[in-house]
Parts: sequence; C-alpha cells; structure tokens
Amino acid sequence: MSSIAADFTGKTRWTDDSMQARLRGRYRSERLFKFLGFAAVAVSLLFLVFLLGTMISKGIGGLSLDFLTASDSTEPATAGVWSSDNVAGYVDFDIDLTSRFNVGLAGRVEDSSLFGTTTIGKISSRFAFNDVFALRGAASTGFRAPTPGQQYLQNVAQNPNLNPAFARSVDVRAVLPSNSTAAALFGGVALKPEKSVNLSVGLVLQPLAGLAVTLDAYQIDIDDRIGISQAFELTQAQRAQLIAAAVPLASELTHVSFFTNNFDTRTRGVDLVATWRRNAGPSNFGLTWASNYNRTEFTDYSPALFPEWTRTSYVDNVPRFTSHLTAEYQWSKLSLLGRIRHFDQWTYVAAAGATNGAGVVTTQPIYQDIGAVNFLDLVGSWHFTDKVDLSIGVENVLDQFSDTVDLVTTRNNGRLYPGGAPYENEGRNLYGRVNFRF
Repeated sequence: MSSIAADFTGKTRWTDDSMQARLRGRYRSERLFKFLGFAAVAVSLLFLVFLLGTMISKGIGGLSLDFLTASDSTEPATAGVWSSDNVAGYVDFDIDLTSRFNVGLAGRVEDSSLFGTTTIGKISSRFAFNDVFALRGAASTGFRAPTPGQQYLQNVAQNPNLNPAFARSVDVRAVLPSNSTAAALFGGVALKPEKSVNLSVGLVLQPLAGLAVTLDAYQIDIDDRIGISQAFELTQAQRAQLIAAAVPLASELTHVSFFTNNFDTRTRGVDLVATWRRNAGPSNFGLTWASNYNRTEFTDYSPALFPEWTRTSYVDNVPRFTSHLTAEYQWSKLSLLGRIRHFDQWTYVAAAGATNGAGVVTTQPIYQDIGAVNFLDLVGSWHFTDKVDLSIGVENVLDQFSDTVDLVTTRNNGRLYPGGAPYENEGRNLYGRVNFRF
C-alpha cells in the first residue's frame, strides 16, 4: 500500500514582483477613492459658497438680505402664534394562529388639545393556502386633526385680473381662517377632524422561484375631508361689512377662500405589483412592474363651497391609471437601471376668467383633457466601495412633454404646459450623483 501527499501551503512572499504590483495597484485605487471623495466635498462647498453669495448679493426670487429679517410682504395684522398639543399611545399585536394563518390587531388613542380624545383601530389577516397562493385583507379607521396652519392660515396674494367684467388690473385674493368674519359670510365654520374607514383585500402569488405577484383592491372613505373652498368674489356690501369688523386688509380684498370640512369622498382602486429576480452566474437581473388604478368621487358636498369645476379639479386632475416598469442589472461593482413610467390622461381645469389662444376671455370654466404620456429613465452606477458609489443618469431620455395648454390663467401664468401636472414638464435631464454612506 502506498500513498502520495503534497503540501501547497507556504508563506506570502511580499517581496515578489507580482505581489508588489498588486499592492501598488491597491494603494493607487485607495488614493483615487480618497481623491474623488475630497473632490466631491470641495465642489459641494464651493457651490454652497457661490449659492449663498448669490443670494446675499442679488437675491433669489426677489429675496436679498431682508430674508434674514421679517419680510416686508408679511402684513403684521395677519401674523400670530398658534399651537396645539397631541398625546397618543398605541398597541400592536401580530399573531401567527397557525403556520398558515396570521392575524394583526392594532389600536391607537390620541388626545388633542383642540379636538379632544379619539380612538382608532386596525385588524388584518393573511392566510396561506400553500407556498404559492395566499389571501390577505385589512380594515381600519383613521383620524386626522387639522393642522394649526389649516386652522389659522391668513395668506394674501396678488394676481392679474383676467375677468373683463371688472376694470381693476389686479386681484387681491386671501385665504383666511374658516371661522373668521370673512369666511362666515360664505358659510365658513370652525374646522373639525377628518375621519376615515379603510378596507382592502388582496392575493399573493409565488408561482415560480424568484417571481412574486401581489394584487390588492382597496376602498377609502373620508368624511369631513379638509380642503380649500372656491375663491368667492366680494361685493361692495360684503367688503363694507369686513371693514366695519376691522378685518385686516379688508378694503383691498377682492376674493376670499378658506379651508373647510364640507365634503366627503370615496376612493376605490387596485394595486398590482410583480417582481422577478434571477441570478445568472456572478450577475443578478430583476424586473419590477407596479401599476395602480383608482378613482375618487364626492359622496357629499356643499355646492356653494365646491362648484362642479372645483370638484373636477379634486378628482380628475390626476391620472386614474399609472404604471412603472423597472429593469435592474447588477454585476460586480456595476449596476444598471432602466425604467418606463406611464401616466394616463387627466383633466386640466381653468376657472372662469381664463384667456384662450384666440384672446377670448371665458365666462365659464374650461376643461381640457391632457393625453397619456410615457417617460424613459436610465441610470448607471459604479460602487467603488460599500460606502462610496457614483451614479450617472438620464431622466426622460426621449425628451417627452405633455399636451400644451392654450389658456392664460392665474394658475398657469402663461406657461406652455399645464400647471399642477402630476409629473415634471422639463424635458430631458442629465445628472451625476456621488453617494457617501457613513
């Protein structure tokens, strides 16, 4: 009987040419990483100094050194200090009744100095029939108190007058507290908390290794929802009442609006999310498709506070359907990302007094459907270390824009594209970003 053995262990030869070359390469890499980090910090500091210098010397948006003190545009009569205190406690249980059946229970008690005590709760469950298919559902109640800003906001702005029925060149529009003398002329009362009931049901599928699909339907009912009323035109008699009541700036005001609880809404929708990931040797590839369809409707409202065009601006000024498809590829220190964003059509609302492309001033609100639009984004990243990476990306690669709007309104200010769009109309955007994690 014979045997053969070999020992391939040995000491590291630090003086070998190959080892010295590797050490020199590693040293150069570390110096490069440090240089890039210091360079990024230096560029950021220089830009910050330049930005602050520009703000102080020239001002941005009409601001100069006065931004360090009280702004002259703030009327002392509308200034004030308000506050509220909230104390809350909650308990949350998550229980596996069996290996397949999970139940969650949660409760919250909150006491507000303005609105007293309220209690809300949530119950959820998930049942897995097997490793492939599961059902889940949840029911909860919600509560949201008005913020001090919504309670006490007093904001006055000047806009060009676009209504030919009035000879003035400027409108002076005020947003005032809902329980103010001016708001009371149009039905304003003190705000109260919003309350909601939320229901959802969904399914979870994992039919293949690396593939997961979730589909959830939901309904959200909000009662006493807080929103801003339409802008009411003041008559001479109403203005005289406000002057007699010593309302600040009453002699100059042309319009008044205020926050109110005078409407309820119901939102119903469906969320679909599918993810697929696969390893291919040293690399990793993933796809994510996320889509949403929802619709909001008014279940109760005050026609005087929320006319038809105002309701339309609440429920139809966002696309009912949106979808995002994202592809990710990772290999060693390199990662690539491509994303397609789809936004379905939505409705742009121009109030009465807008001027159309022919220069004709409208006497009724105008609705314009803004067509669907798609955007393509690309991002490439290199991860130098666990704490430093560099990304270069292009948003809206194909330089897409939404439909144009042939209206001149106080909201759009003559811009070519609709104000309040659910996406940015700025064309192609190229950017670079260095991330440091400490």
